Amino acid sequence: MRSLIEERVHRGSRANTLYFGCRSESKDQHYREQWRTLSDSSRLVYRTAFSRDNPEGVKRTYVQDRILEDAEQIWRLVDVEKAWIYISGSSNKMPLAVKESIAKAAQKYGGLDEEKSKDYVKDLVKQGRLLEECWS
Repeated sequence: MRSLIEERVHRGSRANTLYFGCRSESKDQHYREQWRTLSDSSRLVYRTAFSRDNPEGVKRTYVQDRILEDAEQIWRLVDVEKAWIYISGSSNKMPLAVKESIAKAAQKYGGLDEEKSKDYVKDLVKQGRLLEECWS
């Protein structure tokens, strides 16, 4: 993801959004200064989710939660601006949860019913606009 964003920035793109999730902000966010610098210079929208930083008993926050918070913006990016989505990371529950969040954005802001919103996400995959590089 880092090299992809660096290449886009190098080519002059300012339309870059990164949803970055990890367990701990202080332990796992290796490129935080680079992301913040790009964000501060309006070359990257940088949204984070640190799942283990909340106190005990407080719901964990994941990337898919941030996507749901930004559902209107996600819908505009994906449907109107024809953005590409790259999912990278654990192959456990995260990729499916991210796709479900995108489908929920399609329901809420695109007016699609549940089945059509899932088909919309499948179509993004078929079009090559939603790609996954995940591992276990």
